[in-house]
Amino acid sequence: MSNIKSRFRRCNQFEVAWFNCPDHVFPKHSHDEFVIGTNLTGRETVTLDRRSFEAMNDQLTLYNPGQVQSSHASSDEWSFISIYLQSTDFAKLASLEENVMFEKPAPASAYLSKTLAAFVSRVLEGSISEDALNLELGDILHDLFLVSGTKLPHIHQPSEAQMNAVAEQLLDQISEPPHIADIASRYGISAVALVRTFKKSFGLPPYEWLNAKRINFARQKLRHGQPLSKVAHDLGYADQPHFNRRFKAATGLTPAAFQQMK
Repeated sequence: MSNIKSRFRRCNQFEVAWFNCPDHVFPKHSHDEFVIGTNLTGRETVTLDRRSFEAMNDQLTLYNPGQVQSSHASSDEWSFISIYLQSTDFAKLASLEENVMFEKPAPASAYLSKTLAAFVSRVLEGSISEDALNLELGDILHDLFLVSGTKLPHIHQPSEAQMNAVAEQLLDQISEPPHIADIASRYGISAVALVRTFKKSFGLPPYEWLNAKRINFARQKLRHGQPLSKVAHDLGYADQPHFNRRFKAATGLTPAAFQQMK
């Protein structure tokens, strides 16, 4: 019997899984959803719709609903991650029509492979809101379609002035940031288009950019001796432990240790 190690998490609009199973053989089967994956270690031999190929380490595997597939390791080690999305949820997250499909099943992109692996890791950790994860995944899906050769319909791109206005709104509501979908609706654009354009303008997606700003503001407030609890509350952290974790992850110090520095 093969030894399978795995982790799963089900979110409202997608599921993720991590597998380590070099001895396991996945027999012929199909999914009624999209399955997006990448190998973390090792290689696999895949048969997809009667055609076989070898998926290397860091290679993408993009399966459309209904495709018949089977796979097994072709190396001594084999671990991989997968993301599962129903067609309707896929379309909502990517702001695309439901009939869009991947053209190439196994494009090579080390960058997107690492991006997918990092995304699944964050999902499994459970430390990021589903709204933020949905936006991140919607952005990733567009890049996956492009690398697979799928031609996407033209999406209206927001202006630089609109992105500056979005940044100002996020800062104005830093203690209770609005949903990106609500901001996008205000400007008549999709949430995915907003996130992608914002990232081009500011270097980070909206929520990540706002979190970086929060840390910078927290540093300023701590230097001026403001109480830790007030800093956490004013900047919208759920509680003091949440503030401590985020601040230490960004600076290497707890807020208290940072404030005591001379």
